Amino acid sequence: MKKNYAKKIMLLGMCLGLTSMLSAQTVVKSYDWTKWSDATITNLKTDVANWEPVLSGEEVQRYRNINAVEGVISANGVAISELEGIEFFSVAATNFTIRFNHGTNCVQLGKTGPVTIKGLKKGQKVALKVRSASTTGSRGISEVTNLDGVVGESTYKLGDETGDIVYDLTVIADGDATFTNSGGLLLLGLTISEEAPAAPIKVAYVYKSDYSTDGSKWTIEKDKIYPALQAAGYEVTLKDVKDLDDAALAVADVPSLLAYDVVILQEAIGSGHQYVIAMKDIINKVPFLSMKSFAYKSSVWNWGAGVNPDKGAIKGQSKLTVAEAYRSHAIFEGVTIAADGSCQIFTADNADNNLIQGYSTNDVTAADPVFATVDNNGTPVNAIHTHDDGTGKNLYLLLPWSCDDSWQSLSDDGIKTVVNGVKFLAATKASDPATGIADTKVDAAKVVVSKAYYNLSGMRVKEPTQRGIYIIREVYEDGTSAARKVLVK
Repeated sequence: MKKNYAKKIMLLGMCLGLTSMLSAQTVVKSYDWTKWSDATITNLKTDVANWEPVLSGEEVQRYRNINAVEGVISANGVAISELEGIEFFSVAATNFTIRFNHGTNCVQLGKTGPVTIKGLKKGQKVALKVRSASTTGSRGISEVTNLDGVVGESTYKLGDETGDIVYDLTVIADGDATFTNSGGLLLLGLTISEEAPAAPIKVAYVYKSDYSTDGSKWTIEKDKIYPALQAAGYEVTLKDVKDLDDAALAVADVPSLLAYDVVILQEAIGSGHQYVIAMKDIINKVPFLSMKSFAYKSSVWNWGAGVNPDKGAIKGQSKLTVAEAYRSHAIFEGVTIAADGSCQIFTADNADNNLIQGYSTNDVTAADPVFATVDNNGTPVNAIHTHDDGTGKNLYLLLPWSCDDSWQSLSDDGIKTVVNGVKFLAATKASDPATGIADTKVDAAKVVVSKAYYNLSGMRVKEPTQRGIYIIREVYEDGTSAARKVLVK
């Protein structure tokens, strides 16, 4: 398959190296034909039947082939290591030159033909750097196979010091690929790269291990969500806060959550727990998925109130109604939603246990977009919403799935909404790329009554004296707090 029309090429001058275009890639193989090993030079020198030296005065500058060469190039019976994985067309005698001490070192091709790059994978990037062998004739790559990108006459340059061409090509399918030179050409280097695997999303999973006091209901061992998050490839840290039901301890520990990509507050914790109360301070400072609508009550976050919908004797409601505008939202990817918007979050209604919970609003949450509602004796109650500080970053999402029976009846779709919700939220994380931790706004007019310092692992430290970046959390006279980064030099 030949490509000689415009698509996705980047042509760069000599001032740019091959790796400058690959910052988001992992290098699979890199060839630098401006450098040759002593072993290769020794083999070329020794193989007098196949390679002849070209001198300037008494100094050898290059070796060229005495006989035609093709395929794997070797010298003295040994494949040349710098050309491993590259095979050549049949190049006539004296037209294949290895320049190792001759101004611009390279492989010089005096004839045209396809050069094969072996064993590529679909989607890999190939960056090929070349230069015309002539200062009066513009040349370059005339065509390629199994590679996508711009080649052809429009890309050719003269062979002076500003004439380097870097072809940025993409592998179309698994297998070999070829490029063909338009005339005498210097091959300077080639880099094969592929997309670096994305770092796993780091999730803090906050719960209270003794929430079910006798262990007969929800426990972390029975939880369906935690293993699903792991199966999705997320890096999940279990955060059991049963010993942090103390205001001072909670306030000191909560800033450590800022180091994560997403924080999940499991429903398996009392809404009045001091850790839950303290977690209000990190909303919209880190992506936050809450399953605890009862944290909305005035004595906790003061966002409205939690609601347990019912239908008379049926305590637990298993279905949501998803608003039409949100049925294609990322949190519902792969989730079954009926034509009327109904979505089965739990496998069936339950007479004894809460299932889908909801919330009522106040001034804080009244303007939030409501994705879905749950029926409460014929009246819809808000269930799913997001909360934004106006930046569109570090979003908050409520998925109010009660833990009362979730350990045995949460549906696959119910689980999927949480897995999807983490992915959706992680994309909203606003952070300093150097530390991964977002600063929070500091009101200079407020009076600071206490400070706490944390390292980037979230561990509290004394006032730092060692060089590095730390998180400082300040508590103000009015009871509010803020976290920010400081650099100790």
